[in-house]
Amino acid sequence: MSKDARYKEVKKLIQDNVKDYRNFLNLDEWKVEVLYMDEYCDHNEMVAMDMTIDISYLRATMKVYPKAWEDCDDLYLKQVLVHELCHIITEPQYSLCRANVNPHLHVFVEEQREQETERIARIACKGLKL
Repeated sequence: MSKDARYKEVKKLIQDNVKDYRNFLNLDEWKVEVLYMDEYCDHNEMVAMDMTIDISYLRATMKVYPKAWEDCDDLYLKQVLVHELCHIITEPQYSLCRANVNPHLHVFVEEQREQETERIARIACKGLKL
């Protein structure tokens, strides 16, 4: 399959599933924008997607990087999509912790956030039968 065809396939997969997964996770009040990036993630080119969250305005921006259409199968992409949406659930606790701990502990807080987000995502994937 050509790179362009796979890109279109991944874009459709994400568009077809983001609303259903938001609904399943009870995140319907959130506005989730999806951006498809031309460049790899600046901090790690192995990243397929990441999420930026604004808890004050219930907005989230998901960036999808070339890794998603170059190296990832559909099941993995669906699981990553769920994981990224689960960051919306863990963001308030993460923001509170990060703001109130010594900067030396930020790496630990980030690690805990990823672990908690992944646990929630695995529960959700099981419910979604992924």
